[in-house]
Amino acid sequence: MTVPLDLIAGAEHAAAFIADRVQQLVTQDCIPQSRAYDIVCTAVLEADPFTLAAPGQLWLTREDEPDHDVPAAMLFVHRRQGADVLLEDEYGQREWLGVSALTSYVLDTWNRQDTER
Repeated sequence: MTVPLDLIAGAEHAAAFIADRVQQLVTQDCIPQSRAYDIVCTAVLEADPFTLAAPGQLWLTREDEPDHDVPAAMLFVHRRQGADVLLEDEYGQREWLGVSALTSYVLDTWNRQDTER
């Protein structure tokens, strides 16, 4: 499943987000910029939550995911700290979980003004 990040976040924000992720790889992992760009773009196209997860996002259950395998139909990302995210489900329950909790979901919307409710 691919994620149309420019449609979800807007073209300018998508470009800035990708540039930021590329710069993180260059700085933190000493990866050449062209290789970092390839890695980030591939991860975005593959809907990789480790690359995509950020505050203000709403993630919905993947269509190919059986309902009984996921704890909630939707998850809102309030905050991210490293490999952990503060998620809120449709019932208003908040919990810090690893980003891997989003692997059964797909990014649906990204409201950058509503990152902390």
